[in-house]
Amino acid sequence: MQRLIRHKEQAAAEKRLLRMEGAPRSLVYALGTLLVCLLASYLFLLRLEHDRLAQEQEKTGYIVESYATKMRYVITNAFSSAYLVAALVRQGNGAVEDFESYAAELVKMHPSTININLAPGGVVSRVFPYERNRRALGHDLFSNPARSKEAILARDSGSATLAGPFSLVQGGCGLAVRLPVFLHDDKRPDSFWGLICVTFKFPDVLEPVQLEHLVRQGYAYQLSRIHPDTGNETILLGTPEALDEAMEYRIALPNADWLLRVRPDGGWKDWGLRSFFWGVALFMSILFSCVVGLATDLASKKKRLERMSEQDMLTGLPNRRALFRELEEAMAAGRSFALCYMDLNKFKAINDTYGHDCGDRLLSQFAGRLRAFLPDAGSAVRLGGDEFVVILYGAADRDAARRRCEAMVRQAMERPYRLDGRDIMVMASMGLAFYPSDAASVSELLRKADLDMYGNKRRGAA
Repeated sequence: MQRLIRHKEQAAAEKRLLRMEGAPRSLVYALGTLLVCLLASYLFLLRLEHDRLAQEQEKTGYIVESYATKMRYVITNAFSSAYLVAALVRQGNGAVEDFESYAAELVKMHPSTININLAPGGVVSRVFPYERNRRALGHDLFSNPARSKEAILARDSGSATLAGPFSLVQGGCGLAVRLPVFLHDDKRPDSFWGLICVTFKFPDVLEPVQLEHLVRQGYAYQLSRIHPDTGNETILLGTPEALDEAMEYRIALPNADWLLRVRPDGGWKDWGLRSFFWGVALFMSILFSCVVGLATDLASKKKRLERMSEQDMLTGLPNRRALFRELEEAMAAGRSFALCYMDLNKFKAINDTYGHDCGDRLLSQFAGRLRAFLPDAGSAVRLGGDEFVVILYGAADRDAARRRCEAMVRQAMERPYRLDGRDIMVMASMGLAFYPSDAASVSELLRKADLDMYGNKRRGAA
């Protein structure tokens, strides 16, 4: 019963050792794998983010250019009203018959139009619609400090100019075009007739552009005007805050440059998408590191179990299984060796007299001495019970091998064994067999060595 308990305790100790040996290595491999996976994930996500950002910027650049081009077209198309009226003025050599009818049709074409004015010499003489704008009659565009700059520039340059956006007296904002009319194609100063002025509601004039769709698509935008004289920038539409790193497009308009800036709402960095990818990467890294750790742990435990399956639990020496494997490998490699078979004399009497615990300690101490006196080119194995085998490689001949084995046994037995406070002297018997001269198989070799040992035991040889 005591031996059974002791073997259970030894088995439990082996399992604890197995766990202790496997855990540090598997933990190191798992942590190393986690770090490598995280680094690889970082580099991959960095590249992925770079490509995503490049695609997003390319897409945004296309969008801002598309909207800017459309905005320029819409404004230029709205200005066509002024050019049509100018054509009528030149056709009538300064006189426009049925101006109100033409103007009414032009307003229908461009519903954002507030009024259309005829200003011969720069003084408003006719306006449509009349009721809402009759106070503008007689207004000198060249003498009004707030409006004269664009009017003078239009007359002197011979090209249309854009004024505004500016606040309207009736409320809201307006955008006005001043188109100079020359009665002759050479645009000589003496052929200057006056100005055609068309005012539009702002930002109603940009309604066909549908800038609000940018917001629905998840973009923030900003439309601003650069003053031609001061260079100051005035925000016309969109977010009032500065749009950092926005894609911008310059819209060249008569006597004015507008800037359209577009950027994804919240910036270029998609934190939600980035967090999702990082979460997936972290999960996969942890999962993979756990798999590697478990695989390493299982491999370590398997290796340890294999070692345990070839190791005697009591003495720590290789067991019968290890002996057969080593001998078969040596035979397959063509190595010659001597096999020394030995057992302890009267071991059963020691067990019966002092108990099995004492016998086990004797076997353990004998194995320790055997290991200590073992030649470098040799192996010691416990077959079972009190039987041990020593393999000697490179033995010159039978007599030399026997002398070496007898010397090893004498050294192991010359001192008493200390067991439970007692000094006990023990003797051992041994027998030899040689490969390949004595046998060609492991079992035959062991049988011959065993027979030689029992022959020596009968003759009383040590």
